[in-house]
Amino acid sequence: MENSLSFEKNILVLKQIVEELETGNLNLEKLVQNYEKGMNLINECNGILNIVEEKIESFETK
Repeated sequence: MENSLSFEKNILVLKQIVEELETGNLNLEKLVQNYEKGMNLINECNGILNIVEEKIESFETK
């Protein structure tokens, strides 16, 4: 995860993508590219959250 963006940066990029999608001014190719990028960012954020959740759970069991 070293080369990946932080959770917070991923969320900011996702917000930008959503704003672009909501304008409705994108051609189909750009729309699909943004959708794919957004889904990849969501998956990365979910992975980060899963790691944090596991760490929290390990603290609770100690």
